Amino acid sequence: MSSGHSIKNTPTDDGSACQAMAFQVLDQLSQMYENLGIDKTAADFKPDVIDALVSQHIDPNEIEDRFETADTGVSNIDMMRLSCAYALGALASWSADDLENAWIGVGHAQYWMGVAFGVGFMKGARKDALSERSRAGANKRDEMYAPLRQFARKEAAAKPNGDPYPSKRNAALSVKKAVLAKAAELEIELSENQAERTITKWLDGMSFGSKE
Repeated sequence: MSSGHSIKNTPTDDGSACQAMAFQVLDQLSQMYENLGIDKTAADFKPDVIDALVSQHIDPNEIEDRFETADTGVSNIDMMRLSCAYALGALASWSADDLENAWIGVGHAQYWMGVAFGVGFMKGARKDALSERSRAGANKRDEMYAPLRQFARKEAAAKPNGDPYPSKRNAALSVKKAVLAKAAELEIELSENQAERTITKWLDGMSFGSKE
């Protein structure tokens, strides 16, 4: 069944195949949303899922990390949300002329959309969704960023004068430039647009001058 209210967009130039594919994923997800049997139409996908992810600045890596620790299983809609988050991230990277990360995001978006479609509407699909490919990728990513994460935490431990930073966000902003420089030195990919959010996450568990 189709409501005729799928998400439409047109690439801004002939070379934006990546952008077009990201929008295609969002369009297909909206059709899947309508067929979930929860009294929703394709048009509801934008306010229910897309707008919610955008307003909350959800990082797809955070969603995927929660899959690893989920006690009750991962639902079909959870995987659709993850696919959507990757597609939105791909569009953000495309807008920032970061085509490498844009294509990576599209690949992840298509993968998780395929998993959501493949497992149908089964409950407790966690084992099916968390394939060896996904786990291996997560471990490799964590290992790759480990030296940069350690550097960020060391830099954020105190200001150059020895005083503590007043907050985690202040620390992340203050060390961002140094961390980006270290990333370039170590040849580790770190998007400048996502650096503050990523560094803030890396500083979890550290104590700063004021509670957040």
